[in-house]
Amino acid sequence: MAVRPVKAPRHGVTLIELMVVLAIAAILLAVGVPMFSTFVDRNRVAAEVNELIADLALARSEALARRARVGMCASANPAASDPTCAASAWTSGWIVYIDNGSTIGTRDSGEEIIRVHTPGAGVITVTPNLPLTGIYVTSDGTVFDSAGAPLGAMGASDPLRFNVAGSEAANRRTVCVNATGRARVSTTWDSCA
Repeated sequence: MAVRPVKAPRHGVTLIELMVVLAIAAILLAVGVPMFSTFVDRNRVAAEVNELIADLALARSEALARRARVGMCASANPAASDPTCAASAWTSGWIVYIDNGSTIGTRDSGEEIIRVHTPGAGVITVTPNLPLTGIYVTSDGTVFDSAGAPLGAMGASDPLRFNVAGSEAANRRTVCVNATGRARVSTTWDSCA
């Protein structure tokens, strides 16, 4: 009887096994990448909304604590050494400052800056429902737009809205600011319902 030689075990994978693994990986990537981009966009919008609400609350609380007028305005150059207010520049960032200068509702050079917000990565737009450069809060808590009109005189229960949008429509949010300056989030786009 002849003894058959023992074959050494083979190492590696066959071409068919490799093709199956690549097909599974392609399917997972095709499903996962769009979901990941939605997740990233949703988090960017949420971060911007949270920053906006925090800074609105900061302006309100600082005005009451300091017994002074505190402003918050859009700024095309929030990271500059002496940032200025600019109409329709909310997407570029904003500043919160002590408004004790001669121009009420707009930051004058030299006024103390409390906080600066510069936008994060990604394309996030912040658009108010009014043609608004900023708001300011007086020492008694009354909130005015930058033109000097009190928010309470605008009629609606939430007269001021900031629409915050990312790259996907499903992730859009609206920040609603009531007449006393309190902010809340609405998932209904451009509405505070």
